[in-house]
Amino acid sequence: MNLEINEPDFVIDSEETLSPQISLFATPSDKPVFVSPGNISFSESVDSVGKIVAVITGAVVLAKMIGVTLPKKLIETKVQDALTLIGLGSAIALNTMSGSFTYGLYRTKDKFYTGYPGSVNSYQYKFRYQDMAVNASILGKTMNINFSEVGSWWFQSKPM
Repeated sequence: MNLEINEPDFVIDSEETLSPQISLFATPSDKPVFVSPGNISFSESVDSVGKIVAVITGAVVLAKMIGVTLPKKLIETKVQDALTLIGLGSAIALNTMSGSFTYGLYRTKDKFYTGYPGSVNSYQYKFRYQDMAVNASILGKTMNINFSEVGSWWFQSKPM
């Protein structure tokens, strides 16, 4: 299987990181702010729905190394639905499927307290992945699968 990874860029802000504006009376906003896109490109010979699911699952498993997660059953269901929609169903001859698994890295609008008082970076942005999708082509047909899953918030680094 041929895979190529383009990881999101974690450059977030400049001066604001050094002296965040934090109010003791306001509740921080966890409204998502887009940071950067990421994708994993793939190209593989496939001859069954199971092989297509395996290729896409392989890309998602690779993305899991940086924190992107999707349940395998959801991938299977969405792939089968997409193949039926484009008219391929289970009739797939040996052919090359190529495409990419894409996702977006988001952060919160405001910084949140990490739980480590007195730390240099005790207030940090939370991050999560969302906007996950697979765009692929097989037998001259395009398959677009959007996943409505949204990842959990996490801090970029452990406070010092």
